[in-house]
Amino acid sequence: MQSENSVPDIKSSITVDLEDGINILMKDQFNILMPPTERAVINTDILLDLFEKHETKVTFFILGEIAHAFPELIKKIDSFGHEIGAHGYRHDQLFKLTPEEVATDISKSKRVLENIIGKPVLGYRAPAFSIIPENAWALEIIAEAGFKYDSSIVPIKMKRYGWKEFEKQIIRLQLPNNFTLIEVPIPVVSIMGHSFPVCGGGYLRYFPLNFTNWAFSSIVKDRSVIVYLHPYELDTIRYPDFFYSARKTLNIGKSLPLMIYRFKKGTVKEKLNSMLLKYKFIPLIDIIRTLETENAIGSIRLGNSKTA
Repeated sequence: MQSENSVPDIKSSITVDLEDGINILMKDQFNILMPPTERAVINTDILLDLFEKHETKVTFFILGEIAHAFPELIKKIDSFGHEIGAHGYRHDQLFKLTPEEVATDISKSKRVLENIIGKPVLGYRAPAFSIIPENAWALEIIAEAGFKYDSSIVPIKMKRYGWKEFEKQIIRLQLPNNFTLIEVPIPVVSIMGHSFPVCGGGYLRYFPLNFTNWAFSSIVKDRSVIVYLHPYELDTIRYPDFFYSARKTLNIGKSLPLMIYRFKKGTVKEKLNSMLLKYKFIPLIDIIRTLETENAIGSIRLGNSKTA
């Protein structure tokens, strides 16, 4: 349901990277492997209720290990009419994997999701937006796995990820292996000569809603806004004691980011509620299909394959 102040002609999308925050933190920060926890289910249910309240359909990029642990949650998301996309199996950053490992991870994640929902999974997003110029070959593997589109590239250079020279519009890639793949880059804005992502993740938490609305309005003048977030953005419940015990073993340089990691999570639900009142969102696949119908997707050719 949209308010009187809504902007009905905006075609933008909310995308949810469905993963478990504590599971990812323990793996990435402490090299401790653990199964996903029920927190992923609890926080996803909060999002599902919010989307249902506003009669909004979104795109969920789901980790394979989440789907394996909680298949009923995946069926629930699908039954609510949301798009199911893949997010890899174990949240391994692709630039840390070999092409063979990437192919195995991507195929495994696609297969487990399709077995649960009984329909093709068309979209993929790499964990931590981990497609950069040095591993552009991963796009070929994604296309060969049968995906129609990818949404893994941030078109600026950041500390951990980013592809500065990449197109900012949704674009069709002509790949060296003769496959094609539609790329949906993450939107960025430029302020005083510096560009950075907005409208999602930590930026949604840290920035005031007025700033997010300004960024949204700036981007949507010439392209769709792709909002991205994780269920753990809403997780305000204290983490288990083992996380704090592990954090104490780190030096201040490594522990400080983990101390502010959960900063302002209590603001996210209300910010989302406000955005859902103000803007219209549709699943990412519907944006792509609309652009295809309008013949409004450009095409570029990538260079030589790096998999050989």
